[in-house]
Amino acid sequence: MNEPEGIKPFFKGPLTLGQRLKFKFRAGCIPLNSKLAHIQKCSRACSLCGAEVEDIPHFILHCPKLKILRDALVSEISESATKTVLDSFNGLEDLLKAAAILSDSFWGDAQESINQCVMTFLADAWRLRCNHMYGAQSHYWVEPAD
Repeated sequence: MNEPEGIKPFFKGPLTLGQRLKFKFRAGCIPLNSKLAHIQKCSRACSLCGAEVEDIPHFILHCPKLKILRDALVSEISESATKTVLDSFNGLEDLLKAAAILSDSFWGDAQESINQCVMTFLADAWRLRCNHMYGAQSHYWVEPAD
């Protein structure tokens, strides 16, 4: 995705978890199992659903354990983006779809509202993953409601 140079909008103001994660996903330095398997001996399988490979497209687009969170993101995208942009997005392969979701320019006039939803999705999905993997030892842990 061709994007203008300069300070990215997700770096304005105090950095939230969503902003940090968006940067890490875009930079390819997010510690998903597909990446960790190259560094240390571990499985490439998804930590949440057990799928064969936990990579960026799987995490953002396919993991069934993130369906509810993803549905909220898809709903916002469908409501905010133009039909032309949505048609273009739907025609992309998975890797390019993930890149479009993380992009700062793909969504045109709807970019700001979609960007907020993307960062919320990433933060909530990452918390869920960490809580699943580490339980109460996760620094994202929130005590379940009764």
